[in-house]
Amino acid sequence: MRYCLFAVRCLWMPVLLLALSTSLRAQDSVVVRDTIQRLRLDITGGYGLRLVDEKLRTPTDLGYEDGGYSGMARLSWKPQYMIALGIESGVMPISRIKADTGQGGTGGAFGTLHIAAVPIFFVVSMERYGFELSGGIGAYSLNSTGGLLRGGNVASQAWDIGYMGALAWTWSPERFPFGIGVDVRLMQFTDRPITILMPGLRLRWNIRTW
Repeated sequence: MRYCLFAVRCLWMPVLLLALSTSLRAQDSVVVRDTIQRLRLDITGGYGLRLVDEKLRTPTDLGYEDGGYSGMARLSWKPQYMIALGIESGVMPISRIKADTGQGGTGGAFGTLHIAAVPIFFVVSMERYGFELSGGIGAYSLNSTGGLLRGGNVASQAWDIGYMGALAWTWSPERFPFGIGVDVRLMQFTDRPITILMPGLRLRWNIRTW
């Protein structure tokens, strides 16, 4: 049952986009078919906000910071009409933790821990009049690095399945290879209480048109 619910949660956005595209294609059947294909690159930079906050609770004093400046890149192939298929990845800070025992002097212990995610998604998007709705499924590489309280370093990596949804608007003049716009996305882990809301600015490069 758990895997069935996960499949429904991950696939509803791509299925909805494909259904909407099919419906709009039928409505536009009287219009001359657009056979232009495009290969494009979208780069988004913004600040990721962690919505689900599960702070560590230990006897030490903690300095806890959520989120951070994030960057995402998506390479898409747009065959015709409004549907585009692509691959997306980037870097997304999750949290930063500082700990101090408060003993002071040489008896004190201090440590830091940085947690960041690298998502890898297959994305389906639909765009019309500059507005784009997209959904994707894939995996997150969750990376933890930092210094131990008593000296030394720590590094670990774990994988988690996840999904994302995004809404964007891009201004891209005809016959000009570049565009600019805004983007807001919601990114969700499935096995961990981590949800990231990331608003940002988007740059588009139409690499090739044929």
